[in-house]
Parts: sequence; C-alpha cells; structure tokens
Amino acid sequence: MKAINEVENLKFRIRENKVIVHDVIHASAIILRADNTFGFSFIT
Repeated sequence: MKAINEVENLKFRIRENKVIVHDVIHASAIILRADNTFGFSFIT
C-alpha cells in the first residue's frame, strides 16, 4: 500500500462528475471460499 499511496495519479476518483484526489488509498479484495461463498478483506 505504500507504493500506491506514493503515486498521485492512483489517488484520483470521479465523484458527481468532478475529479477528486484522496489523501490515502485503501485496498480490499473479495475472496472466494471453497464452499462458493465469499468474504471481504481489507489491505493496509
């Protein structure tokens, strides 16, 4: 996460047709389990 937060272009988002720049980006992923359910992860 350190690398992604050092690149300003990766912090851009569009909200209500306007570009905003976040101070910090957090990541998450969806994890498929063996029983075909899924869970969420939060990466810091």
